[in-house]
Amino acid sequence: MAEYPLVVQPYDEGNRILTFTTAEPLTCALPDPFAEELGGCDRYLVYVLIPEAKLVTGATLEAQVDGVVIMGLDAGPLHTPNGTTCSTSAGGLPLSARLELVDVSDTVTVRLTGFTPSFYEGQVDGVYTGGLCDPAPSP
Repeated sequence: MAEYPLVVQPYDEGNRILTFTTAEPLTCALPDPFAEELGGCDRYLVYVLIPEAKLVTGATLEAQVDGVVIMGLDAGPLHTPNGTTCSTSAGGLPLSARLELVDVSDTVTVRLTGFTPSFYEGQVDGVYTGGLCDPAPSP
């Protein structure tokens, strides 16, 4: 089974969920996009819940616009005088966060911009290609 940094799965009637993470490669067999094992220190997760009609090449998705929900979770080391601990930030992404659907075909390619993690020390913005876990809706 192919592994990706991103998978697009059915979520509920009429909606899809995009899940991408640095936690581990994802497959279409991901039983729960909100699985706790995807979290952890020095990782990030982004979840995008979209209406199926929005899953088209060229669409730009923004949180709280046209039924789109974009959520993020990031975790990273917090350096304190007593040592290093893991700190986590969860919730909606900054209003500047955008997800552009560059290509929707047998796979999905997205460009994420405007994601500024609170604690994760790596790069999050970028281009991701992942699995479309069932056929794309007809336009």
